[in-house]
Amino acid sequence: MADDPDRVDGTPFDGIEDAESSTEGGGFWYPTVEDIVRVHDDIIEEDPDGEPGIEDRERIQYAVDYVKHGMFGEKPETIHEKAFGLMRLIVSNHWFVDGNKRTALNTTNLFYLFNGYELDYGEDLRAMLKLLAVREEIVDRDVAIDYLADQTGTIDEDAMWSLGQVLVTGALADQFGVNLDTLDVRIDGTDADPDHDDHNG
Repeated sequence: MADDPDRVDGTPFDGIEDAESSTEGGGFWYPTVEDIVRVHDDIIEEDPDGEPGIEDRERIQYAVDYVKHGMFGEKPETIHEKAFGLMRLIVSNHWFVDGNKRTALNTTNLFYLFNGYELDYGEDLRAMLKLLAVREEIVDRDVAIDYLADQTGTIDEDAMWSLGQVLVTGALADQFGVNLDTLDVRIDGTDADPDHDDHNG
């Protein structure tokens, strides 16, 4: 099997490992179409004025394929090039009826997060999203990528481990119908209100 250039260390990509692991093997984690749709649906669900609906679900796959493999002789290589490509395609193509800018921002946040980076943004990034939504050609690609690079920093290993614990806990809670808000547990994992029964039965 030929080496996939998406991998930082040149190891082959089998299509499964990266889907289940964000950074193992030096590869990138990429959102699936379902991930992006879920981000959008969560945004619309929280917005009483939001309008649900997808204009073109199949085209969302194009964004994922582009950041992973490139298209038409152009391939984003760095994490910031990939992040900008993902953001630009989601917001400028208006694949959703509503919430395109928010979906682009939140998906880009997830892309950075699951690859070990944290994006610090404010009104300047929101302004760039508005420009991409109406006239993407006036946004200079190199300037935008440099901006993203300046606004991101790596997350330390302990923080990533804690994030993993939170995500796994949340997924299990959803699976088993457990409301985490009803549990009184400290950050260190100990019960805040322990049972003082001394016998082991």
